[in-house]
Amino acid sequence: PPFVPLLKADIEALQEGKASTSGADIHALLKLLAETPDPAEPVPQLGTLRRLLPELGALIDKAGAHAAQAAQRLELRCILIDHAIDGTLSDPARKDALPSYFTLETARGVAPANYVMARLLDAAPDGANLPATLKKNDVLWYAVDLGPEGKDSFGNPLLAGHRYAPVVLSTMRGSDPSGWQDTLTRLDHVWHFA
Repeated sequence: PPFVPLLKADIEALQEGKASTSGADIHALLKLLAETPDPAEPVPQLGTLRRLLPELGALIDKAGAHAAQAAQRLELRCILIDHAIDGTLSDPARKDALPSYFTLETARGVAPANYVMARLLDAAPDGANLPATLKKNDVLWYAVDLGPEGKDSFGNPLLAGHRYAPVVLSTMRGSDPSGWQDTLTRLDHVWHFA
């Protein structure tokens, strides 16, 4: 049957902790596998896949539940660094580089009053385009609401006309046994208008 290679690829991907590679709805493929009569010529993989069917379904459900729990515990903290404090932030050649003094430890130590939490969106924002390599369900969309009451990384009020470099600390609330590692990413420059 044509779906056997797809299922084999998905099993291998799941065993390696990766997402499904077939692009097909795995539950639909599993149902087809269970309902498919044995072919005239034996397909060794078919018997193996049928024996693995319950385990594979449980593994897929567990992976989906873990991903959903992780998404609920994910925190994206948007920290703003004022260009007036660090002139290298305005250098186009360093647009993606973090300042040497702003490390992961520094970002973790920023007071909650000095960053804005990104909020998870229910759907992609209007006009959002995905690269062809991604599927719509593979992406979580977030938004950061910056207001006049916001502060920069040092606790200074945001100033009209100042340019800020947004840095995002991605971290998990609580302990995470999956081996999650916090990351720090600098985004494109933004202007703040009070």
